[in-house]
Amino acid sequence: MQLLKSLMSLAMIAAVVYVGATVPLGNKTLFGHFSAIWGSDEAQQLVDGVRESSGPMLDKLDRAVTAGVEEARRQTGDGPDPADDATPVARGDDPAPAENEPAPGTATDGDNAADIEIRPQIDIRVTP
Repeated sequence: MQLLKSLMSLAMIAAVVYVGATVPLGNKTLFGHFSAIWGSDEAQQLVDGVRESSGPMLDKLDRAVTAGVEEARRQTGDGPDPADDATPVARGDDPAPAENEPAPGTATDGDNAADIEIRPQIDIRVTP
């Protein structure tokens, strides 16, 4: 039964690709219209605007995920030893913070100097 469903899905995808690439809708095919829309100045302005506005968010997400992965490795002992000063720093990575600087993924409130640890939590649920 699963094989039949997979074959039907594959046949439907192949049919959509065939129709989208060969059947003219006006002076262009469906994919030709998609290409013309995507190549328009308005669409490119939209793409540029989205990239500009999402850049800081993606940088922040990348830092949070990296900090979470490093913390998980430290807790499980799978990563490099943080006390090992001989660990080379890859290009683009910041060197280890000084003693008076907070570690990546932490912040202080200033007055009390209490550390607040930021731990990204990703909840992925797969339902059949």
